[in-house]
Formats: sequence, structure tokens, C-alpha cells
Amino acid sequence: MEVPEFIEPTGPTHRLQSDATPLQYFLLMFPLTLIQVIVDNTNLYARQSGAQGWVDTTIGEMKAFLGLQILMGIVQLPRYTMYWSSDKYIGNAGFQETMTLKRFEKISRYFHLNDNTTQGPRGTQGFDSVHKIRPVLDATRTTFKSEMNPPQQQSIDEGMIKYKGRFFARQYMPSKPVKRGLKIFYIDVAGRNITTEWDILLWDCEKRLWGLS
Repeated sequence: MEVPEFIEPTGPTHRLQSDATPLQYFLLMFPLTLIQVIVDNTNLYARQSGAQGWVDTTIGEMKAFLGLQILMGIVQLPRYTMYWSSDKYIGNAGFQETMTLKRFEKISRYFHLNDNTTQGPRGTQGFDSVHKIRPVLDATRTTFKSEMNPPQQQSIDEGMIKYKGRFFARQYMPSKPVKRGLKIFYIDVAGRNITTEWDILLWDCEKRLWGLS
């Protein structure tokens, strides 16, 4: 059997310069079009819920909100309200200058990625187990693939996304470094911690949910 020589282009497809910021790289994977979807669905859900005094959020404000969420994972405090503490040794001036605590809580309350009314009935083919986060899954799977031409050496691997919330697909694997979370399968690009394709394992969990063997 003769295997043809691998001549496909490889490597990143972006045109960012060497001095590009982390935010520019983040937006390659998490584009403004996706943030606009979040803005639209957050505003929609607020109106559907009859939110009193709601002021529509914008792309700029949503970028700031997501940035604060990321920073909370880096600069960790016991309670989120402490970032807005008046105590100079506890409060974070950057958070306080970005938005008020009241506005942060308001956006958190109505934050939505998808329109609840488009979910199909449970037990039908139109039902999507990950409907609430589907826009993020679809968008990032597209950008991960478009921003990298993979090399010849690739492998299929499995991993865990750490998650302790309530979700039927959450798994407990005591022998793994990440014991509780969502199990995913992904294409590992030559062992460089880069993936061009991934998906959440739902089938086994759905079988358990519906009592199937």
C-alpha cells in the first residue's frame, strides 16, 4: 500500500502580529458574532421575564462582563460581592470601575446564550440536551477548526471539563485528576495542547437519563 506524501498547509491561519494582545487571540476563538448572540439572547430573556428597569446590554458591556468572569477565575475571592467591597484591602478597583455590583448581578440573572422558546419538546428529535449552550459549542467548534491547519500527526483523545453544577451529563471519575465534570472527545494536534475538533459525550448520559441499556 502506497501512502501519498503529506503536502497540506499546516499551522495557524490568522494574521495577527507578534505583539498581538491576549484579547485579540481570545476573539479569534470567541468571536464578536458570538458575543452579539449572547447580547441578543440576554436582552430577549430579560424582556420575556418581564425584568423591571432592564436596560439592554451591548457588545461592549458584555465583553466587560465576560472579562470580569474570567478574572474571577484568576483573582479568586470567597464571594463575588467582595470584588466590590469598600475595604481597600479586599475590593478590586478594576471591577468597581468597570461596572456596578447591581448591574453585574442584573446581567448575571438574565444572562442567556439561546432562546428558550426554540427548544424542542423533551423526548422528541427536536430536543437538544445542550440547547442552552448550543451557540457557544457550535461557534467555538467552527473557530477552532478555521484558525488552525492541523499537521499530519493527530490523535483522538478524551478529557474532562471541570464542572460542579447541576447537569445530567456531568460525570464522576474518581481516578482522574478532574473528578467531576463534562467528558469530551477531541482531536489532539501533535501533542501541542491544540484541538481542531471536539464534542461533549452525551450519548451514554442520555441512555442513563432515559433508562436505556
